[in-house]
Amino acid sequence: MPQLGSLRWSVLWNSEDATAPVTENLSRTSKLRSLASQLSIYQTFAMFNSASIARPRMDEPRVDASGQSPSSQTRSGFPVDLDPLRLPRHVAVIMDGNGRWANQRGMPRIAGHRQGAKALKDLVRCCKDWGIPALTAYAFSTENWRRPTEEVDFLMALFEKLMRRELAEMRREGVRISFVGDLSELSPSLQSTLAEAMAQTAANTAVHFSVAINYGSRNEMVNACRRVAAQVQAGELSLAEISDTHIEQQLYTVGTVAPDLLIRTSGEQRLSNFLLWQLAYAELYFTDVFWPDFNRAAFADALRAFQRRDRRFGNAKDNIA
Repeated sequence: MPQLGSLRWSVLWNSEDATAPVTENLSRTSKLRSLASQLSIYQTFAMFNSASIARPRMDEPRVDASGQSPSSQTRSGFPVDLDPLRLPRHVAVIMDGNGRWANQRGMPRIAGHRQGAKALKDLVRCCKDWGIPALTAYAFSTENWRRPTEEVDFLMALFEKLMRRELAEMRREGVRISFVGDLSELSPSLQSTLAEAMAQTAANTAVHFSVAINYGSRNEMVNACRRVAAQVQAGELSLAEISDTHIEQQLYTVGTVAPDLLIRTSGEQRLSNFLLWQLAYAELYFTDVFWPDFNRAAFADALRAFQRRDRRFGNAKDNIA
């Protein structure tokens, strides 16, 4: 079987290089196609993710699902039918469907996770462009440790790789990044990488991007109650003084406004132990779109649905005579 060797897969992305003759009778493109046909899905995808591929920067022009550039809609790509004054302040997303997306394409599940990471990166950029100040993504739950070891190991390595690769760009873009969950169970290397990312972006204000990793809402609330109970036991707090504010101050999300909108992809309609306390008054939006396909057009649909909701927070719409 042919070896990967020093092949430069950027050829596949450069039309000029891809058509230049390599020999008298065989182009680079035909050679690469011949090679790719002999490789397994895993090998082909590994090469597809090679560091030699030129990846788009956050500040490069983008196109939407219709093939139009954002400038053809508005300057930032903001849909003209949305009210910029009624956007959610905080959007939470359950990124579901990576594995099914990959399975439909005959790819390994890890291919779906890689594509899902790209979708998440663009959503962070979109929130910044459209003026949504906070985004929280459910990346890895406490229950996800039950998944196959190979998949878990890949996800942990992907988290670390993405943080190291994207940190400088997030700093330039003004993204503040936080991580919520029990980080103590992660590898020392990953913990160090996450801590460095939080420290280097702490002063940024363009958008607050929180990643829930090894997160479980029930565990979060149990631990919060334990800390409040310890304060009572130590005489620092009386039973009468305990309020929802005291509980909130012990949550991972302390200091962050509660989400106004929860989006879950892939057709599933449950919370899956995600932000159970914080989502008390959030609007819930479910879509059949798999997460890797969740683009700006799909996000705009969610925002339109949000703006059609009548958010009363327990108040009656009309006064009773």
